[in-house]
Order: sequence, then structure tokens, then C-alpha cells
Amino acid sequence: MSSDACNLTFAGTSFMGVYNIGSAICLLDHGKELIRKINCYGGTSAGAITACIMLSAPERLPEYLRSIFDLSASITAMTSGAVTPGYDLMSDIRKILQSHLKDDAHVRCSGRLHVPIMELVSVTPDPRCKTTAIIPQPTKKPNVLEFGGKIWACGEKKIVTSFSSREELIEVLLAGTYVPWFSDWKAPSYQGKFWVDGSLLNTNPGGIEDLQFPEGTLITISPNKQAAHYRPQDNITTTWKDISQERFEASPFNMYRVPISSGGQRGGYGFVLNPPQKDVLQKVVQTGERDAQEFLRRYGVYEGPIADRQRTDGLIS
Repeated sequence: MSSDACNLTFAGTSFMGVYNIGSAICLLDHGKELIRKINCYGGTSAGAITACIMLSAPERLPEYLRSIFDLSASITAMTSGAVTPGYDLMSDIRKILQSHLKDDAHVRCSGRLHVPIMELVSVTPDPRCKTTAIIPQPTKKPNVLEFGGKIWACGEKKIVTSFSSREELIEVLLAGTYVPWFSDWKAPSYQGKFWVDGSLLNTNPGGIEDLQFPEGTLITISPNKQAAHYRPQDNITTTWKDISQERFEASPFNMYRVPISSGGQRGGYGFVLNPPQKDVLQKVVQTGERDAQEFLRRYGVYEGPIADRQRTDGLIS
């Protein structure tokens, strides 16, 4: 790896994003020289939150991880998961951010954190419009949709890199994770407008190319969902990629399918609606840490001995 500056980004992968947290903890523990070279951080969806905490409060990543486990358990206990009537997932995520972000997080993140969001615009219903409030197929990303009894369109895309307050930073992070499928989930408001996940309409994995980083080596961390199209459904391959286009393939890890009930009430919505069990998430965290160790060793920047047990073993028991 060259001595030039780097930029680090995390792809959004819902609750499977705990992989990113395991990777981030490893980089902070064993890649301090690499961390010093990182100019900007970024991410899509939940990846942006991990990037924010890694940048502004790295010592709080273990606490943030525990909060994600708790949130996953509470959603799993609900009758219909995250689509239980009256439940607002965004409200719980807001509480987590308020708990773990420092008072000066917006100062630490301004100029260094890149968060993609996209405006959500209310439009006059058109009788010719055939869209309905259904869960879209994974390969289809609508630019006009209906939910909450209204027709909405996706408008301006924006990369936010400056934050005037901690509260504004929180709203931007919420906007970056919001998907407009469920009327009980209140859309975040930023600068008087409603916003959604900036990678919502992106055909590129994670929308990483849109983050507008300054010049430098780009390191992307992601449990690569695209690999599922070429492998058995229960397997996924993790990929680290830098600006030289070299691909570093780590060993695949087991992804558990979402249980599908006969009535379809909980099945098919993805991990944000029906998170995996804690033991599955624990394995994903440890995989993220192991892959990060292998990445650092491959590029000759690993610092410290390889422990017999992963650091996260003690964090997630």
C-alpha cells in the first residue's frame, strides 16, 4: 500500500453491517499507521453510522455494537418485526445515535465524513401511475412510489460533508439510513426537506462511487451482497478493494436466510425487518475482524501480535 493519503468507506448492509464494526475495531487496534493516513470517511446507510462513530468516538464502537445487538433482539421479539404497526425504527436509531455521539461529533466530522442522501418529494397523485406500496424486488429500485397514502418521488441527491450541530449530524445520518416503504417510519428532516438513503436508486453496489472523496487510495469495507448472485444463497464473499482496482477476496462466511412464514408476513423483507439471531451476528462481527487482520497483513501494515482469540469475543458474549 502506498504512503499516500487514504479514504475509508463502509457499504450499507443493514444488520449485517456489524461486520463493518468488527473491521473498524480491528483497524483501530492493529492498523494505527493506516488510520493516521485516512483523510475522509464515508458510507451508505448503516455504513455511514459506523464511519461516523469510528471517526468521532472510536472508543465507543464496542458500546455501539451492544446497542445494535439489543435493537436486533427487540425487533425479533415483535410480532411482525420492524413492520409491527406503530413501531418506528428511525426513532430507535435516533436514540442510539443520541446515546453514542459526543457533544462535538459534528465538529469532528465536518469536512471528513461524507454521507449520501436523496430528497424525498411529495407529488400530486397521477392516475396513470401504477406504483403501489409494496416491498420492491431486490433488483428494482423505483423512482416514484406510494406509501402513507401519498405519491412520492426521489429528487436531488446530495453528499453532506458539513454539519452545523450534533442534532443536524444525527438527522443526516438518519436520512442516510431511511427507506420509504413503511408509513410508521417517519422520514428524517434536514434543511426543511425530507430525505432518504442516497444509494436507494443506485445500481452500483453500495453507491460508493458517488461519495466524492478527495484524491487518495480508496478502501471499501463491505460484506459484498452482489456475490450472492454467483454463489449458493447462503454464502457471501467479502471484498476489500483499493483504487488500483486490485481485488482482495477473503474467505466466504455463512449468511443465514430470512425465515419465510406461510403467510409471508415476516418473510422476504430483508435483514432490517427480521434481523438474524445474536449468535449469527456475533459470527459476522468476528468475520469482519478476521478479514481486517488479513487485509492489514497482506499489505504489510499489521501492528501487534495476532491474539489467540478475537478482541470482539469479549465484547459480544
